[in-house]
Amino acid sequence: MTDKPKLYYELADWFHLLTAPAEYAEEAEFYTKHLIEAAVAVGTTLST
Repeated sequence: MTDKPKLYYELADWFHLLTAPAEYAEEAEFYTKHLIEAAVAVGTTLST
């Protein structure tokens, strides 16, 4: 027997059968918005 949680090991392959991606659309939109707002623009570099 292992001390690892079943959810992350034994049952991980079942995850997508039990939850629909559409259920996470609102969360995905929330995190996408906040990650974009928090992102720092990439600076330019000198080319040789």
